[in-house]
Amino acid sequence: MLLSRKLAIIVSTIIVFITIPFAIGLFYYYKSHLLSNESLVLQAETDIDVMNTFPRFREEESRINALAKLMSLHLAAPASNDEVLLFNQLIQRSADGAWRIKPEVVINDRTAGVFLPPDAKLDADQKALHMRIKKIIDAASFGINDSLNNLWFLSRDKTEVISDIFTPDFVMNMSADADYTQTPWLTLGDPATNPERKMQWTKPTFDKALNTWLVSAVKPVDVNGEWIGTIGQDMYLPNMFHNLFKKNQRYLDEKHFLLDKDGSYLQAGFWQLEFEVNPVTFKPDYNQAPLLEKLFKQKLSDKAKIFTDEIKFKNQKYIAIYTTVMPMDWRYYRLVPIEPILAPLNKLFMTMAIVLGLMGLLIGALIHDAVNKTIIDRINNLVRKVLKQKSTSFAQGISLNLEGNIKDNLKLDDIDLATEGFDNALQQLKDNERELSLLINSIPGTVARVNRELRYEYVNKTYELVFRKRPKWIIGKTMLELQGEAMFSRAEPYVKRALSGERCSFESEVVSETGKRNTELVHLIPNVDENNQIIGLFVLGIDITQIKKAEAELFASHSLLKTIIDIAPVQIFWKDTESRYLGANKAFALDSNLKSPNDLVGKS
Repeated sequence: MLLSRKLAIIVSTIIVFITIPFAIGLFYYYKSHLLSNESLVLQAETDIDVMNTFPRFREEESRINALAKLMSLHLAAPASNDEVLLFNQLIQRSADGAWRIKPEVVINDRTAGVFLPPDAKLDADQKALHMRIKKIIDAASFGINDSLNNLWFLSRDKTEVISDIFTPDFVMNMSADADYTQTPWLTLGDPATNPERKMQWTKPTFDKALNTWLVSAVKPVDVNGEWIGTIGQDMYLPNMFHNLFKKNQRYLDEKHFLLDKDGSYLQAGFWQLEFEVNPVTFKPDYNQAPLLEKLFKQKLSDKAKIFTDEIKFKNQKYIAIYTTVMPMDWRYYRLVPIEPILAPLNKLFMTMAIVLGLMGLLIGALIHDAVNKTIIDRINNLVRKVLKQKSTSFAQGISLNLEGNIKDNLKLDDIDLATEGFDNALQQLKDNERELSLLINSIPGTVARVNRELRYEYVNKTYELVFRKRPKWIIGKTMLELQGEAMFSRAEPYVKRALSGERCSFESEVVSETGKRNTELVHLIPNVDENNQIIGLFVLGIDITQIKKAEAELFASHSLLKTIIDIAPVQIFWKDTESRYLGANKAFALDSNLKSPNDLVGKS
């Protein structure tokens, strides 16, 4: 094999065996840290989404309790002639014998509908009672913001008053023999099953007309110590769980499982389509995702947790987050596909692999050409000159001796020095990588909650590692007192924006008391209460020091390659499509009587 080809193969092999294993190791290293950091972000995000449902449930509980109390007071008063007259004006007997509110009243006034069965007792007290109930429900319906939430009253006499914003003509479509007296909407108010007369939630029910799930808050209504019926509100789950039911999720193909406290499915993740076809008899096929059954057996709490194993389904891997939905005691599982999380990292390293491969081929070709011109061509010229004056055997002997001497001399030339440089650079990178690993492993992400006065109300244990202060000491301190004026001044503009309702992200340099400096990507999320008032901030810090380190290492690798080109014993340059110089090595610049390759850039 020609000497030039041997050198090209050696250098190309060195590049392959150094850069490719290093790139693979670096890829898996950052893959692990990226998934770990993203899992923490998803955990915090899920906690916030689920916690936002809690005040909504409590708000509806308070609303129903207040309305039941109001009804009990107002319905105890004697009937008036005006109320009886109003009933006669608004209610008419339908063809099927049932009594219903006039259709034009519901459509024009967007008022609550009234239904009474054909055998309803229509004395003055009953007429006044239903008009008062309608008046209370009409007034309360103005406070319902969601278009799919219904407010209703059911009596023991099979009558109903309902405000259905989505289907205002609901009572027009009720059959004359409609009977809800044996359903949970009425039986939950029975003194025999609810002696404490407290508000209760029904089991989730699937509404086939709207193709969604609902639960109802039910409260008994007692007048003068006698149970007359129940008041309730239907709450459709898409209005309560915006992140769970919305289509534009942060990652495509997210899967969600929601089970009530009895283990019945409300969302079925991988099998959602099969579940919607027949939600009553649906059962998941755990053979398709064996670890899913293990996930469902995990002990839950009101704080989101990360499942230690990756869920696999049809060759797709998922990160699993699980928590409890209070006060319903439901179980919620969020499965986020790993592939889109790693997509930017995969693309980056694929591009790096292609670039490194092309650079290896280019360097090999340049070395092959340079050795041919500077060494092999000279040897051939020398042999040809010897052949002119000596015999062929003598010339061949000289050629062999010369080739042997060249091989011996090459052990001490710049190629050996370059190879040694590669080895030293690789060892230095490995040393830096070990140091970086120890540093990153000792500094995980930071999570905190502060009030509007920027005083810490909660911090995780990582704060103790970063600031050398116990969490008990930090609680009650302001961000300025903990971080110091220099650090807080950088964060203050973003804090002000977050307190005005904007989600903000920024990079921050964290300096501990020991002098250690780290870079964090800080997310500021407004903490909004049930009245949509900002009561503080959630602060999430993700350590991105390793990414900054990686940028420096890539720059060092680029500098090393540039050094190799500069020391190559041939002239190298490269141009754009208009023949303007983009760069060159030092040999080409010196041969062109220039002080530096930079003097050549832009010239043609």
